[in-house]
Amino acid sequence: MARVTCLSYRDLRVERLAVLTALALQTASQGTAQSTSRTVIAVDATTEAASNPLLRSGKDNGAVMAELSIMPDYKVTDERGNTLDLDAVATVRSYSRLYPTYVLGSVTAVRGFRQSERLSGTATLGVVRDLPVDLPTTGIDALVAPQSIRTTINGAANLEWRPDSRTTITPAISALRATYGGDTALRATRSGQAQLAYGRLVAAHTTIGFRPLFAISHTAGQPTLERYALVGTVEHGLSSVMRLNFDLGAEYLPAVRDARLQTASRGAATYVVGSLRLCRETLRLDACLAGELGSQVSALDGFQRARSLHTSVSYRLDERKTLAVLLDYQRISAPRGQAALSAAGGGRLEAGSALARMSWRLTPTLTGSGEAGYIMRRSDIVGRVRSSYVGLRLRLEPRLR
Repeated sequence: MARVTCLSYRDLRVERLAVLTALALQTASQGTAQSTSRTVIAVDATTEAASNPLLRSGKDNGAVMAELSIMPDYKVTDERGNTLDLDAVATVRSYSRLYPTYVLGSVTAVRGFRQSERLSGTATLGVVRDLPVDLPTTGIDALVAPQSIRTTINGAANLEWRPDSRTTITPAISALRATYGGDTALRATRSGQAQLAYGRLVAAHTTIGFRPLFAISHTAGQPTLERYALVGTVEHGLSSVMRLNFDLGAEYLPAVRDARLQTASRGAATYVVGSLRLCRETLRLDACLAGELGSQVSALDGFQRARSLHTSVSYRLDERKTLAVLLDYQRISAPRGQAALSAAGGGRLEAGSALARMSWRLTPTLTGSGEAGYIMRRSDIVGRVRSSYVGLRLRLEPRLR
């Protein structure tokens, strides 16, 4: 499925704040260092035929989709390594039948600074509005309301401090606000997270460390929830082309009791969390296998336990052609509380997707691709809803400067 984002009029003031803040930082840096800049505008034209593009229940949901996207990107770097990256996406998506026309897009500003070899950091502010069905295995949204319009405002900042050649300390904070349009059981949700990552190089190719974190989430109609976690981390280079990342730890969710009918009382709970990622990168082949177990922010009841698997393979046939295959699966535990359980369709929720894509570099600025894929979602009451699709895409990417 095409993966796109969109911007509503009411979020333009957030966009202006991001742009003005980033430009002010840029102006401050230009007084003491000469800058170099790069501007790129990419244009995508896509057509796709799908048996059920928005994963609706029922029969006869097929349609042909046409989509046009414009993606400007501006990046400036000064001689000290400070960067400013402004990018946007503006998309119009139309269907031959049954579905409305969507005007989609996003705006993101990323500011990076480098004070020295030992201290650097980034700050990000973005506005995204998308269809959850475009990312079917990344959360509960696409499983409960794939056709809803989701507007997300997010911000993040981190510092990377290297007190010596073997140690890295990275504090990070992030915040997110998501709202949903249309007739949907999903509710407005706010969340924030703070963490401190510590890593120590103990051998030529091995880094071990730990990462404590605290997260908070509030969904409309629900009490505020907290989450505490402590995770041990291992990064190991198995060879010059293969790398292993492994995390394992525990999370604690304090007890919550609320008198409102929408919420069920719940006791304190402790769960195992972890992730595994194994990647191989060569001149022609890139392949990754990843799995994750933990809690994610939910627009139904605050935090949701989820298990996910991801496989990706990209093989460069020659200088112009690349074949890629992606497989994703996610399983989400049954929501707590009768209201959330009914909204989710009862019981466990599952989503899966498979994609095969062949890309051709037709000219230095023009790329064509063809793809075929399958997506599905399943709940205990609604059952399995699925879609298969084929599509063609052309991307024009002239470098302006």
